[in-house]
Amino acid sequence: MADGIIKLQVYLVRHGESMGNIGHAGQADVSFVDREDPMLSPDGERQAQLLGERFKSCPLNCVFSSGLRRTLSTANEVIKAQPENGAKEIEIIPELSETGVPDEYYGFTLPELQEKYPVKLADGLTAERMIVASKGTDDYWNLARAEKIWSYLLNRFNSGEKIMLTAHGCFNTSLFLSALKIPPQTGFDMSFSNTSVTKFIFYQPGTGRYGDDIKLSYHNDMSHLYNEFPEMVL
Repeated sequence: MADGIIKLQVYLVRHGESMGNIGHAGQADVSFVDREDPMLSPDGERQAQLLGERFKSCPLNCVFSSGLRRTLSTANEVIKAQPENGAKEIEIIPELSETGVPDEYYGFTLPELQEKYPVKLADGLTAERMIVASKGTDDYWNLARAEKIWSYLLNRFNSGEKIMLTAHGCFNTSLFLSALKIPPQTGFDMSFSNTSVTKFIFYQPGTGRYGDDIKLSYHNDMSHLYNEFPEMVL
């Protein structure tokens, strides 16, 4: 039986290496904002550019991001490299925020972010804040958050569109488990390296090869980094 009718194709991406990932390069005077919402490191900026190059011949219908700067900067490099018929702006889904964002960090407002990025709140969503404060690392709360995102996307897209979700290492785990309906705390974990790509294909109900609704095409793919960051790939 051939593959079925594609409803949606999703490229789940982790942001490029951030200053937080490298301990702020040993800086002793890191501000509260930079600690909770770090920018990309120089290597992270290059990784994001290489991710953009990977998708320069793959027009995306939409590019989504959390409202945190490391994901927005990564998504922006993808937007800049898109072909003429590809996505031209980033849509923020606040629920894509990383786990562990403290309530006292408010984040940047949409007008503030629009000064730097071609960005808007995702169609059909309303939110006062562009980020979501986290209830720590509560697996079930984060899984419920991920389920909301999948519900939004699968209600919005229905014609085989290609979209990118630019998010975070820990929360991508919740998105992965939720998509495949794997319960948390199953005794295994999966890697999401900087700018790695994980692809899901959602089918119209019951039309997958074995009557399934979703296929994991590949996980944590970093082939776009091989020439310049071989240590991350090998």
